[in-house]
Amino acid sequence: GSMNNDGSINNSWSTLDSVMLQKANLFVGGDTLFLGSGYHGNRVLISNNPTSSITIIAQKNNAPLLLNFIIDGSNWVLDGLTFTQEGNTGTGNVSSFSNGMHLSFGKNSKKNIVQNCKFYSIEDASSWVLLDWRNNVWSGIIDFGQNNVIRNNHLFNIAFAIQLTEECDSAIVEKNIIENFSGDGIRIGGADFCRIESNIVKNSIELDANTHDGNHEDGIQAWDFDDGVNGLIVRGNFVLNYEKLDQPFRGLMQGMGFFDGFYNNCIIENNVIVVEHWHGISLYGAKDTRIVNNTVLPNPGGSKIAGPPWIGIFPHKDGRKSTGNVIRNNLTTATNLAGSGSINDHNVVDANANAFCSDYDNYNFYPKFNFTLNGKTLLDVGSQELAPSFDFNGTLRPQGSGYDIGAYEITDSTTNISSKEVNKNQFYLLQNYPNPFNPSTKISYTLPKTSEVKISIYNSLGQRIKILVNQNQIVGSYSVDWDGTDNLGNDVSSGIYFYNLLSGDYVQTRKMLLLK
Repeated sequence: GSMNNDGSINNSWSTLDSVMLQKANLFVGGDTLFLGSGYHGNRVLISNNPTSSITIIAQKNNAPLLLNFIIDGSNWVLDGLTFTQEGNTGTGNVSSFSNGMHLSFGKNSKKNIVQNCKFYSIEDASSWVLLDWRNNVWSGIIDFGQNNVIRNNHLFNIAFAIQLTEECDSAIVEKNIIENFSGDGIRIGGADFCRIESNIVKNSIELDANTHDGNHEDGIQAWDFDDGVNGLIVRGNFVLNYEKLDQPFRGLMQGMGFFDGFYNNCIIENNVIVVEHWHGISLYGAKDTRIVNNTVLPNPGGSKIAGPPWIGIFPHKDGRKSTGNVIRNNLTTATNLAGSGSINDHNVVDANANAFCSDYDNYNFYPKFNFTLNGKTLLDVGSQELAPSFDFNGTLRPQGSGYDIGAYEITDSTTNISSKEVNKNQFYLLQNYPNPFNPSTKISYTLPKTSEVKISIYNSLGQRIKILVNQNQIVGSYSVDWDGTDNLGNDVSSGIYFYNLLSGDYVQTRKMLLLK
């Protein structure tokens, strides 16, 4: 296109950076900017504040690429774009810890959304040597603003994926997939009142020659050198050190390393943390914070040289005591709760906690039904007090006579019937099994009467990607498999999906996790 054109579909402008320099004042809330294929400049800067959202999105069947994007305004939506240095000669916004930062929300940014986007230094890093991971890697997103949303993005082959700074406030980071990263997955550097929910963080890359005393990568890291981190919610995340023992430059990742507190009135619940390092969930300096219904296990097949992982709340590094905290209803290998007025109860702690998993060696961390180890069980023995209303999968708690231990509310692994027997006179959609899964999973349901039934799969944006069942069925119990493909037979990517049962006026939806 040309900047002399009118910007219509048939007479397009040129690159987005040129448009924002010359035409930015033309745009009003409700507008959509469609990007065509090609690179849209070395740096795009937006500082406008429309009263309602303006969306920047890829034109259908086009592949626009962006290198470095800075938003210092409000109400902008970036949807379905690709941020990469691959094929680009520009330098971008070089930082001290990587060759560049792809997307920055400035200190004046508010109520912006980045969703369905890809961030990668290079799409295929299989040929990279360690020097490439040091010199050629970029970082993904950094947020200095307020009320920004980072949702359903894929960040891979990256240094630091998502960072929330001390100036950041009330950010939402949800349903992102972060993999193959050499820094940290998600960093919370003093940001307050943020919610980190339903993210997948996996496969850290180790840059240090000695993996056991160098810099340790974190799935989710936090710190603050000022007034502490306040009101942080970390819920329903899946953190995995690595998927394969032969992963190149396999790191020794901490799960949640929260250092240099204090962490005040924070909630950490329903997370599944599987790492080699001691720090499964560790907080150094906390007040009135709760760690409830998490599953923290060592990584299958690993050396465990720096583990197994624990759940712990310790004094601040400067010696100040932690107070008023709760560690409850967790499954882990060890707990440590320092400080006065704190509670450590209803946890199942065992050096062999992984034995509770349905198929631990194959990365299925869902618990076995009605299993006992050394006189300990997870089923119905948890406390209701402060427990989350739903589990990691979105299953309502409790499913039996009491709340279960760990991130999952347990169902029978063979019939998938919950510990509270399903009433055959009611519709019921059961939790899929296995979950997480790869490559396929089973979805079971019961019908109390003959009816039209539709079973559908949705992605995390609520878009239906596949219909598994669409027919009239008689009363009874049924099951159907989903093989991780869409209606066209294409494989879908790792992530969080939802399956839905619709029959007459009855509707029920559950969550599942595809892990590739």
